[in-house]
Amino acid sequence: MLLRPTREFQQVSPAQIVVANFPSQTFAVDLPQNQPIEWIDVIFNVTMSGTAITNARAGGLLNICKRLTVEFNDGVRGKRNVVNISGLALLEYNMKVYNSLDPNTLLCLSDAIAGGHAANQKYRICYRIPFAHPQITAEPLRSRFYLPAHLTSEQPRLTIVTGAAADMGTGGDTIAALSIEVVSKQRFISANQQAALQKEKGAGLRNGYFAQDLIETQYTLAASLTDSEQRFAIPQPGQYTGIMVRQVAYAATVLTVYSDLSASTTPGTETVWTLEQANQTYAKFRWYQLWLEQAMAGFRQTAILVTSPDFLPTLASNTKYAVPSSIYLDFLAEGEGGEADEFSSLLDCNIPSNQGIRMEFVGRCTTVAGGNSYVGVVGHRILDDLRPWQMGRLIG
Repeated sequence: MLLRPTREFQQVSPAQIVVANFPSQTFAVDLPQNQPIEWIDVIFNVTMSGTAITNARAGGLLNICKRLTVEFNDGVRGKRNVVNISGLALLEYNMKVYNSLDPNTLLCLSDAIAGGHAANQKYRICYRIPFAHPQITAEPLRSRFYLPAHLTSEQPRLTIVTGAAADMGTGGDTIAALSIEVVSKQRFISANQQAALQKEKGAGLRNGYFAQDLIETQYTLAASLTDSEQRFAIPQPGQYTGIMVRQVAYAATVLTVYSDLSASTTPGTETVWTLEQANQTYAKFRWYQLWLEQAMAGFRQTAILVTSPDFLPTLASNTKYAVPSSIYLDFLAEGEGGEADEFSSLLDCNIPSNQGIRMEFVGRCTTVAGGNSYVGVVGHRILDDLRPWQMGRLIG
């Protein structure tokens, strides 16, 4: 049941945007309600001033979109954020699940990796919010992931928070002009098609659609930690199609850099991490092992840093392997890449939640002096009962 597409275009009023000394700003966009939404593109068209961004933070100009949230009320769980993620983390996530970014955004990322964004340049950066997971293509399964904006009396709201100039780097008054556009890709759905979604397997869902969210949880690590055990909890309940872990360290000159915050990064003695619940281990690994697994599966975790840029630190001197600073754990296809049409392998956080325990990443970290580092955990989870789509559980 592939539904016919359409697109709705909105733009933040230019009169609302302040570019002088570029402060952090918040803009609210009420999303269209006439059809379900497959994805949203938030597009930043940026013209640099005569002053370059120097000493760029991790991502540089890409931090101009500081945070995106989508607030939605499905009539059952009440009003909640179905999306809450920093702009930079969203780009990293899309690099993993789409296996790339658009060429315009990659050009901006290339300049960030090269050390900054030069004066008088123009950039176009696209932050895509996917509701239908790119790996889920089978119908009508894919259609169940659309945001059912047409079935709620309360208009969904996209909130855009921009980063201030200092969130991007140093240089001061670096932005000369900015426009922000919002493109919503919708799908036409007839009354008969809507009724079909609510039959058979969809009978247990709210109007035939999955309740889901894409949430980033940030954990701050204090300065000067030495071989310190850290635990990063995964939000519960729900079942996860994938989780991304991103690590950013403090750096005295540029303030933040991508890094591996493990206590040991020496080959052969790297810190061992676990994904566990109540001391029962779900998985044991070193970050680079997961990085290699996902790279072999086709996920974008390569490190040809300028011609094919990615969200990784530059290679260390005399080193020809990448630092695993941004890792994606694929539970949808279990690291094999490709498409998925059922959910037996998802990470189930309902069981620990029901038992009053937590699912956590556990490992030991070391951080530099001078300022905080942080770890971000980005997860896409489904909150509904998925047993009708879990063949392994029906068989086993």
